Amino acid sequence: MIDKAQFQQTPMGVALTELGQKLQDAHMPPVSLNVIGGFALMMREIRNPNDTTDIDYVGKNMPANFNKIADEIGMKHHLGRGWINNDVMLAGISLEDFEMSTGELHFDHAFNVGNISVNVLDEKDLLRMKVLSVDTSLTSVEMGGDFSRMKDMEDVKVLMERQHVSPEQLEDKFGDYIICPYTVDMIKTYHTQGTEGVTREVDAQQKRYMAQLQKERQNRSVQTERSPFLQSLLEDLDRRSRETPNSYFKS
Repeated sequence: MIDKAQFQQTPMGVALTELGQKLQDAHMPPVSLNVIGGFALMMREIRNPNDTTDIDYVGKNMPANFNKIADEIGMKHHLGRGWINNDVMLAGISLEDFEMSTGELHFDHAFNVGNISVNVLDEKDLLRMKVLSVDTSLTSVEMGGDFSRMKDMEDVKVLMERQHVSPEQLEDKFGDYIICPYTVDMIKTYHTQGTEGVTREVDAQQKRYMAQLQKERQNRSVQTERSPFLQSLLEDLDRRSRETPNSYFKS
């Protein structure tokens, strides 16, 4: 874990330290940031601490005054508005609801800056969350979307190496949370073939999706072409059913 003095020298550390001081000056109550995602990886020194990223946290929404001050500092330090957010949680759900899809989350207290307590997601939970992030993106590929989480592949690899987890163990560890049938295979591909291997496999899956989509469109087209004939046949049968009783009584 990065120490406080080192963190405060980074671009994110400068901005967060200033925010903590501003909140103190405004006599606002202390807040806790249970951080996940890229910022947690930076805090764990898995990603470069001198990079910039959003601070994603899980928990209740912050007060409006907090967001106002944070946005001002975010704009000042070129981090943008909403650089501190809990967007990863769907609106209105609790942390307990969120953990039903991610598993229980554990946090280690890192340090305080002003009246902000920074708590960082445990490395084991970080690995699970990153695998689920890859899984979610691959699930979108199954439906014709793009794979947008290539960066997470390297995070997963580093976390697996740090925790001595092999690709073969991922299914046992996280199988209850994985949706896409080839997520583990894709992570194995990254380990052996890197970005190029994953890109090749994703392209192949997208082509399979497009081929299936084209087949379904052709089937619908055939059904549409047949529908006038079927309609004519049904009308003819209906006409005959009305005429038959009359013919019977005339005989």
